[in-house]
Amino acid sequence: MKTNRIMKILSLFVFIIWTTITFNGQGVALEVKTHKAINRYIVDEDSPFPGYSLDKYLKINLGINDGVKAKFNLKMLKEWFGDGGEFGLHPCG
Repeated sequence: MKTNRIMKILSLFVFIIWTTITFNGQGVALEVKTHKAINRYIVDEDSPFPGYSLDKYLKINLGINDGVKAKFNLKMLKEWFGDGGEFGLHPCG
């Protein structure tokens, strides 16, 4: 029974922290250059994430033969993703 009570208290604590962070009215964001770099790193054809590759997904599921190197309006897709990290809509302004 003591373990159950500890779990309830811990769950309440986590909920309070989550609520405070989520609804405090101010967001914590990365620097623009950092956000751009992270976006480009994630979409790299040699994905750092095990079992995931946007490049393979684009090639196999969407039939985009060049994957993240495919060009749209003279820019590669991975550049567009990077630009999204830099120029995308930010909730804080």
